[in-house]
Amino acid sequence: FPFGFGLSYTAFSITVTQTRISGDDCRVWVTVQNTGSVYSGKQVVQLYLQKPQGTLSQPERILIAFEKTTLLQPGESEKLCLQCRLSDFASYDDVGRSGCRSAWIYEAGEYNLYVGTDVRSAALCRTFHVPALRVVKQCSQVCAPDPAHPFERLVLRRDDAGGNRPM
Repeated sequence: FPFGFGLSYTAFSITVTQTRISGDDCRVWVTVQNTGSVYSGKQVVQLYLQKPQGTLSQPERILIAFEKTTLLQPGESEKLCLQCRLSDFASYDDVGRSGCRSAWIYEAGEYNLYVGTDVRSAALCRTFHVPALRVVKQCSQVCAPDPAHPFERLVLRRDDAGGNRPM
């Protein structure tokens, strides 16, 4: 079963009414309607991000936001706003494959947003383009290896008291 799958005694329709990406802020407004004729119910709406497959390997889609409706009677609808900060979903390049070592980045390419009740049935609602590699945050290595002693390592062994001590 896909992530987000669940059984319900009623059916729902989800309509994307507006999307806005402004700087780091991403918002998607949806209208959820209980299209059933007998039972009331609640529905979870999920927002997924698909990143370009550049030099860093990426999952097919990642969950970036979700919201749940209140109890909707047959025919009733509710508006929801799914929102997130896109920088929370930047990719980390630890070895410099992208040309930026120890940095959170957006790789160049097409980024797609999908809305739905689960990962498999989510439909494309917005595409945005990042024209060139963008560094979100440059980090530094706190425990960088010492080039003067490349083979020196500290090996720890557990002692009888449950602590660690050098060998």
